[in-house]
Amino acid sequence: MPISEPITVLDIGTTKVVCMHVRPDQSAAGFELLGHAYQECSGLSRGTVVDIDDTVRAVQAVVKEVEAQTKTSIRDVMIGLSGHHVAATSSNGIVGIRNKEVATVDLERVIEAAKAIALPDNQTIVHTLPQEFIVDGQAGVMKPIGMNGVRLEARILMLRSASSALQNLVKCVEMCGLRVQQVIAQQLAVSRSVLSNDERDLGVCLLDIGGGTTDIVVCKRRSLVHVGSVPIAGEHVTNDIAVALCTPPKSAETIKVTHGKILSSDYEGGQYITVDSLSNQTSQKVSIQLLSEVIEARYREVFAFVRRNLREHQLQDMIPGGIVITGGAAKVTGLSELAGQIFNCQVRLAEPTVALKDQSLIDASYATPLGLILQALQERDRLDVSRAGAISRMWKRFQYWLDYHL
Repeated sequence: MPISEPITVLDIGTTKVVCMHVRPDQSAAGFELLGHAYQECSGLSRGTVVDIDDTVRAVQAVVKEVEAQTKTSIRDVMIGLSGHHVAATSSNGIVGIRNKEVATVDLERVIEAAKAIALPDNQTIVHTLPQEFIVDGQAGVMKPIGMNGVRLEARILMLRSASSALQNLVKCVEMCGLRVQQVIAQQLAVSRSVLSNDERDLGVCLLDIGGGTTDIVVCKRRSLVHVGSVPIAGEHVTNDIAVALCTPPKSAETIKVTHGKILSSDYEGGQYITVDSLSNQTSQKVSIQLLSEVIEARYREVFAFVRRNLREHQLQDMIPGGIVITGGAAKVTGLSELAGQIFNCQVRLAEPTVALKDQSLIDASYATPLGLILQALQERDRLDVSRAGAISRMWKRFQYWLDYHL
């Protein structure tokens, strides 16, 4: 793929579909945004397609709008994959070092050895991420090429997906006349767009609170070490508001976005908002305190599930960098303070760190599509290297791979 060839990514989520079309360049961001579009979508539930027709309509709508903006025809796309069906499996591999000095061929062999494990039925590997290499018992090696030794070990993390869920998502995109170049786990993409290198190095837990799921990503020494998911997120908060206030779901979503907050303990009360009834013919006054209690209860449940997940995998002591929260459903006043109380650690709300001219896109809602772009750019560099000469390719392809994943 030539360096200037545009890239198109699709973020197909539980509540919306986002399309971004960019041209790689030498700017601080690494690309020029040529066009982008957003469309509400109800074709997915917790990252899994449940309505093909609605998903196809949403994808067609955003692609058509971006094509109109850019006056071009889009054919190839890279898509994000998330949901409760995305999981992680750790594995180790061991090989002998052929010429007593680690070469790229040895790295390829040890990675293949680590991947040679039995996976659950109906599972597809989406990413293979190295965590560390071990040369003759010396652990913590990140870039072993050129090191002397006789035995090379690799510890890897494989991100996998339910094959049927992946196939159905790809099918929806292909039904729009598009070709899927690559599938990218959104957990990996979001970690690229919002986390600093220092956080990824020290150890941090990233929570991406979307519409249908809350994705959990733990990074340490610049590598992903854990991926998990909680089947509770923004849609559940909206539904709680609708039930508690007897208001339509669309009104509940507006209330959440406009007035949603988690009150501090010193709140004195007395504030009210006007809420439409289910019939939309009457309205009622509801206290901000009641709204806050409804919202807080659901986010407490989310954080309780996250804490349990971290404890089950013995990760609570691996995140001295604390908790980083992002995603469209994370924009609730007081959320970071609540998380700080529950996790008893440093918490920050994160937006993408991409240097864009359009500041409206520097928003937690766009963390995934911007992360997909960063991931796609890295993959483009890897593909460019793969087209180089044989000698150059043998040396450089793993250099790119290691620089990216480690």
